[in-house]
Amino acid sequence: MGRFSLGLATALLLAQPAGAQEQPLFQPGFTEWTLAGGGGFSVDIGPSNPQVQFLSFTPQWGRVLRPKLEYVVEGNLSRYFGPGGVLVGVLPVGFRIYTGGTHFLPYISLGGGLSYTNLNQLEEVDRNVNFLLQLGFGVRWPVRERHYWLIEGRLHHISNAGSAGKNLGINSAMLVIGYGLG
Repeated sequence: MGRFSLGLATALLLAQPAGAQEQPLFQPGFTEWTLAGGGGFSVDIGPSNPQVQFLSFTPQWGRVLRPKLEYVVEGNLSRYFGPGGVLVGVLPVGFRIYTGGTHFLPYISLGGGLSYTNLNQLEEVDRNVNFLLQLGFGVRWPVRERHYWLIEGRLHHISNAGSAGKNLGINSAMLVIGYGLG
């Protein structure tokens, strides 16, 4: 059952409706900039839950590699509350996989990178330099030619990948809203 579900999900992700490739967004080489930001809170899906909240500024640059597949680099400047702290990071390994649509374009996003933070006073973050991983589901829609809005919900993970201490990490739910142009 699990393999069938995974295969079905993959087929749906890669399906391309007729005419969708005619949009400039899906032409290989198309580039865009997005000003985005949002906020989130820690969630109890790991070995601990430090009860933190944060606001983030997440500018993005994207380049279409092939129809429905976009390479994305994202910056991350976040202010944490309870306890206070900051995170500055870059996710140079990121992708958006568009799943269909012609006006409203749903997508899955994946990203990975590095960060510097002063949240090491938390048991979950044992060092200043950490890894960032994120998985999101979103939708974007045009407001005029080459301008669009996006909204995305994501799971955001901070971890030292076992390089120091207990490596409990922080798992957070995050909402991102952005305006882009290409």
